[in-house]
Amino acid sequence: MVFYTQSYQSPIITLQLTLSPSESSSTPPLLSLGQVENLFHEWGHAFHSMLARTRYQHVTGTRCSTDLAELPSTLFEHFALDPRVTLEYARHWKTGQKPDSSEAIALQQLSIGRGLGLSLEVSQQATYAIFDQILHSGPTENTLLPYAKLTHESVSSWPASTKLLSDIQYKVGLCDWCDCSPAHLGAWPHRFTHLVNYGGRYYSYLLARAGADLVWRRYFSKDPWSSSNGQRYVEKLLCRGGEYPPASMLSDLLDDNVDSDIDSNDLTDNSQIALSPVKLAEGLTDQLEETEIASASLINRIESPSLFRPELYN
Repeated sequence: MVFYTQSYQSPIITLQLTLSPSESSSTPPLLSLGQVENLFHEWGHAFHSMLARTRYQHVTGTRCSTDLAELPSTLFEHFALDPRVTLEYARHWKTGQKPDSSEAIALQQLSIGRGLGLSLEVSQQATYAIFDQILHSGPTENTLLPYAKLTHESVSSWPASTKLLSDIQYKVGLCDWCDCSPAHLGAWPHRFTHLVNYGGRYYSYLLARAGADLVWRRYFSKDPWSSSNGQRYVEKLLCRGGEYPPASMLSDLLDDNVDSDIDSNDLTDNSQIALSPVKLAEGLTDQLEETEIASASLINRIESPSLFRPELYN
């Protein structure tokens, strides 16, 4: 690996996100769980830019392929509510005290319990990605017009975009779990801002999620504080920015047999080192299965301790 550090100009990075307002001028803003994850997400982007060491500024850090840009930020979300990490930064806003033993248990249960229903959430995200792809795949007469012509009384008054999204959700089976009717969706597609500022690229969030899950399970799930694994992650991925194909860099990171001094020029050829779509998908599905089983086990143990059978979750 070649580092270009002799005359490297470190970037100035800022974090921009919306936080809950303070209750008064004398109190700090207290973050919700979602906002904590959002903060870590943005930190992931920041580290990608700060730790990049590329030859050219226009391919440094987040100036990379869309397929890669969200991976470091999504990976960092894993750390946000992992109790082994949370216990090191969570403090009472007045006293500065660390969580006590009962609070530590609550944090662990919270982290595990949030895994329930993730597969449904991923399925919903997939419908948004499909919706986005269809809208940006051709002229409106081929994408939206067929739905605009639907005149059934139950859907005739709704926008064509709403009818299209409803149809996609029915086809993937979401209607078995939630209301996918146009009446329920309303004009939500008109408020889906990613269709404008991330048009045709919403799929990249799921792609990044799959890659991030692979990296997390491989290097940080057992020890989120591993310095050696963190250094490998920086050298194999973050410092390379967008200089090489994302699949090649991720494959290099995940390959135990690859020499750490591999010639980076070899990464420019996807045919030499490539991450198969099947392996990438497994990164997402394996993590989903593991987290859903753990959360179901926890909830059943809490709700029905006398009926809990741990062998069902092994």
